[in-house]
Amino acid sequence: MRISRKLLYMAALLLPSLAVIGRTPAAHYPDHPVELVVPSAAGGGTDTVARAFSEAMRKYLSQPLTVVNKPGASGAIGMTEVARARPDGYKLGNIIAEAVIVPHLGPTGCS
Repeated sequence: MRISRKLLYMAALLLPSLAVIGRTPAAHYPDHPVELVVPSAAGGGTDTVARAFSEAMRKYLSQPLTVVNKPGASGAIGMTEVARARPDGYKLGNIIAEAVIVPHLGPTGCS
């Protein structure tokens, strides 16, 4: 699966805004659990930071912030899911370096 540069640029620019765009006033957000998509496997550094962030957010949110790992394709699977989600603030993404760097590497020649 090939992710275009345009999609990755759009995701990088739009993902931070997902937390503030909603249909209801901020005073009522969230009214159901929020997902934090981590585009890497469980147990690594990125996952550990996301779970620590989720735990820290408990005192600020009335609903849980659930960490969902979606590894694969250098982060493209998880980032694509977040980019295609409804922009309601209930699906957030954790951006990893690979999602920004890999498209600029071109063909790697590895088989």
